[in-house]
Amino acid sequence: MPKKKLAAAMGFDPSYISHVEAGRHPASEDFTRKAESVLNTGGALWQAWRAEGSTRVSGTGIGTGTVDGLVVEEDHARLVYDGTVYRPHQRRRLFNGGAEPVTRYLMRISVDRYPGQPERSNALYRARPLTFDELALDATCDGEPMKWMPKLDRDSFKEAWLCLENDRGRFPLYPGQHSTIEYGYRVDHDRWGPWFQRAVRLPTRHLSVELVFPRGPGPGGVGDGDLHHRSGRPAAHPHRPQSRRRPGGVLLGRHRSADGHPLPAGVAVPRSQRQR
Repeated sequence: MPKKKLAAAMGFDPSYISHVEAGRHPASEDFTRKAESVLNTGGALWQAWRAEGSTRVSGTGIGTGTVDGLVVEEDHARLVYDGTVYRPHQRRRLFNGGAEPVTRYLMRISVDRYPGQPERSNALYRARPLTFDELALDATCDGEPMKWMPKLDRDSFKEAWLCLENDRGRFPLYPGQHSTIEYGYRVDHDRWGPWFQRAVRLPTRHLSVELVFPRGPGPGGVGDGDLHHRSGRPAAHPHRPQSRRRPGGVLLGRHRSADGHPLPAGVAVPRSQRQR
């Protein structure tokens, strides 16, 4: 059977079947079952896959130890404020340590203009809900434009699947491979809220946060303060960020973890109140 026809019948990309055939990627259980069903080998493929179970590797080692599944090797969040609009930008370098191709990545957007005052915030977003059109969400994978599709659409909370494909074709993240996903959007000042919180996917090897504000008097509590953990358990001590200024803007609160150091489930960075 031609490889393209086999790939279409199994629901896999032809290049992935080539990788499996050449031994570059291990065949997963799902892949083997579908191949057995399409090729109808009388169970020979399935039995061979089971016989190799003791030597099959589900993860690839990076850093310290082995991993199984999707790993964020580097997570960099950048927030730029020009006085009227906030522009968050996220860059994640991913490694697929699992046995299946990754074809999409979930991202979330959450805003809260009045933290601690849910009724006031809810009233604002009922009157002025965020829309995907306003957000102008844009995403790339290794510089290649990505399609995206809404998963959840609420007044102040959004979820979207970033799909590793576009009109020119698909580019899955295959087992053992790396890719860098970047995405950004925009929210006006009146609906963003005086806080900045990042959800950190585990495991994450490196983490950094960058805040850029218009030039002006130094904001209190940002840059000279701490990065506060938002996790299920209190941190033994806060991480003190490095901070510096630059012409045309203020760069605040840059933090990067060291290899092997555990990261919290979330990191929150207080934002300047001077524009309110």
